[in-house]
Amino acid sequence: MDDRYRKALDAALADVTADPEVIGVLFTGSVQQGCPDRTSDLDLYVVTHKEYYWRATRFYEGVETELFFNNVASMRWRITRPDEVAATAGFATGEILLDRTGEMSTLHQIARQRWEAGPPAPTDEQITAHRYHLNDLCEDLEDVANDPVASRVTGGAVVGMACQIYCTLHRLWATKPKRMVSYLREHDERLGSLVDSYYSTGMEPDQAIAVADYVLAPVGGRLVLWESQRVNYREG
Repeated sequence: MDDRYRKALDAALADVTADPEVIGVLFTGSVQQGCPDRTSDLDLYVVTHKEYYWRATRFYEGVETELFFNNVASMRWRITRPDEVAATAGFATGEILLDRTGEMSTLHQIARQRWEAGPPAPTDEQITAHRYHLNDLCEDLEDVANDPVASRVTGGAVVGMACQIYCTLHRLWATKPKRMVSYLREHDERLGSLVDSYYSTGMEPDQAIAVADYVLAPVGGRLVLWESQRVNYREG
């Protein structure tokens, strides 16, 4: 680790552990993984025995540091929620720097098991909804195909949604947008090429629709007519 990050990490650790209610600290993120970018910050999950959770950004030794404060219950809740990918990844792959009570190790094990198992398979209802919503966005794109600005904004939304749906359909954990193209290439060279071509050779509407059609082809393609499940309404 770069000396600048090491000094910042030591300062951050000394600061947060001065609080006796802090029972654990976990170091995660690109710096911890050994692959920092130019603007990478430090990421620390700080687990406490307080009754609340919060998030803070601070500077230590000139380095931006993201602090995610949670108590044990809220941290356990986050790493078991389907939409809390970052928390699950962080606790599954991060490094425990402090564990005063042993609860950090338990959280780490829960997160690792979930991370290694991968996301749950989508239900038939979820797949149907994805087919419909992506088609709806494609139709919006067709409406603005002759508007160079609106078509690029909408086309980018189509490609972004298609990438997320691909990850869902193939039970892959989603990644940050800045890494999405290379991530897709690792799993599907054709899809990676389609997405790359969209952003690098004109952002044309038909290129975005080609991405959507490729992603949805294995599950029946785009869907125009759809009726969702009926859910009972309970006031309040």
